[in-house]
Amino acid sequence: MDSSAAETNGLSGGETVDRVAEPKQPSDRIWDYKPWWCQPWSIVLTGVSVVAASWFVLHRLWVSGLVALPVLAWWTVFLVLYPRAMVQSGMLAEYRQGLSEQTEGDR
Repeated sequence: MDSSAAETNGLSGGETVDRVAEPKQPSDRIWDYKPWWCQPWSIVLTGVSVVAASWFVLHRLWVSGLVALPVLAWWTVFLVLYPRAMVQSGMLAEYRQGLSEQTEGDR
């Protein structure tokens, strides 16, 4: 597989990405602009780990349930509401436009 094919795997529209935090080309996904610790998989893994840890340490369902409530709120904000708000507000498009202009200026 050549390097150009490897760079476009998993991205829509043939966009290429060097690293998660600094895409080469503007992207439609907010997650392409976030570091590894702010990716959906890390947010979910951390939440599941916190709830599981409360269960393994205390073995109390009600405590794990109480711990799960803020975790669910955190997931809702960062995995659902934040990405939707970035797209609907136009902030993602503005950031993408600025990145596109910066990339063209580097050429």
